[in-house]
Parts: sequence; C-alpha cells; structure tokens
Amino acid sequence: LSESGDDETIVSTAADGRYLLGEQLGLGGMGAVHACWDLALEREVAMKVAHAPDGAGRRELMERLRAEARV
Repeated sequence: LSESGDDETIVSTAADGRYLLGEQLGLGGMGAVHACWDLALEREVAMKVAHAPDGAGRRELMERLRAEARV
C-alpha cells in the first residue's frame, strides 16, 4: 500500500474507507490512477485521484471527470 499520507487521506475521505490504496499505476494531467482493493466487493479495482488543473474550480473538475467517464 502507498505510504503517501495525502493519497490515503483523499481516498479514505472520498470513498468512506471502502478502498485500500495500492501502487500508483499512472499519472496524467487530471490526477493519478492507483490500484486499489475494494473491501466491500473483495476485488481489485482502479481509482483515479483527481487534481484540479491550475486555475480550475471544483465545478470544472467535475465536468471534466464526467466527460471522461462517458468515453
């Protein structure tokens, strides 16, 4: 599991502690993708920890994430 306190805090806050954060799989302009363990479903999943681009607000970030999820 990741030793990064920042990512651990983000994941447990956003996901109510449902996921155990694993290794970082990739990093891009919108954030990092981590391997995770879903405690409820008992299976491996991937989770994106998004970071707002410089100057972007929460609304813009959410719109970009929704657009990406549709792809």
